[in-house]
Amino acid sequence: MTKKYSARPLTEAAVALALGGIAWWLFSPMPGIGPYFKYMSASLIAVIGTRHGTRWSWVTAGALNALVGLTFGLGELVNCLFLVTPIALMLPARQRSDRDIQAKEGEANTTSRTHGASGAKWWTMLLLTYAVVYPARLWVMGMLMGVEISDVISSMASASYHVFEKFWTFAHIPADVAVAGAVKWMWIILPLAGVGYGTMLYLVNRPAYRGGLMILKRTRLG
Repeated sequence: MTKKYSARPLTEAAVALALGGIAWWLFSPMPGIGPYFKYMSASLIAVIGTRHGTRWSWVTAGALNALVGLTFGLGELVNCLFLVTPIALMLPARQRSDRDIQAKEGEANTTSRTHGASGAKWWTMLLLTYAVVYPARLWVMGMLMGVEISDVISSMASASYHVFEKFWTFAHIPADVAVAGAVKWMWIILPLAGVGYGTMLYLVNRPAYRGGLMILKRTRLG
């Protein structure tokens, strides 16, 4: 029984890694919003971190990054490292905070204040993290392509302009003006985009994360 129990973290981490690799293989080629679902692999790492501690979440995250880099190349490695890894490592902290709050529910008139403070601190940490790592991701991508980050922003803004061309046409803003504005204000736009990404990644991963914990608790692995 001792050997079986001690092998549980490794077994569950291996399963999480396999499922994460399948998610990247399955969703990466999909058109439209399909590729964004590969970022749900963060929930698998978070489940391991919650059940077995921070060390195992770091190990699983490192293994997934290595797998993605070797299988899909440096570009996808950058996406996994800068977008998936932070939320994967931070979700367990929110879960621990929730458990602490639930433990204090018997204390008179303290639960709501505690919940607001811990929630605010966690969200501040999450959003500040992505406000930094999202611009860093684009800077690294620019380095890999041998171009300046302004060139990356220009390319992204041009692509976005064509996607929302009707809006820009209605606003009487030509493409060159919109692209130039995006480049000029990129150090304000990029952190805001990072905040948006951080929020999106939380909303995508939170249900899968909680569902994974519930499934493991109801099976023999739990």
